[in-house]
Amino acid sequence: MDDEKDVSDRTNRLILIGLMILALITIGGTIVSTMVEWEADVSADIERSS
Repeated sequence: MDDEKDVSDRTNRLILIGLMILALITIGGTIVSTMVEWEADVSADIERSS
């Protein structure tokens, strides 16, 4: 019984860590793509004003 509980806890922990990593990658990707769009907008504005 204890062995099953250990395996279950370990599995739940691995799933939780996996979901956290996935969330971090998603948030990071969103931030990076937003920054890239902002850079493109800023450089386009600079070219227009020149």
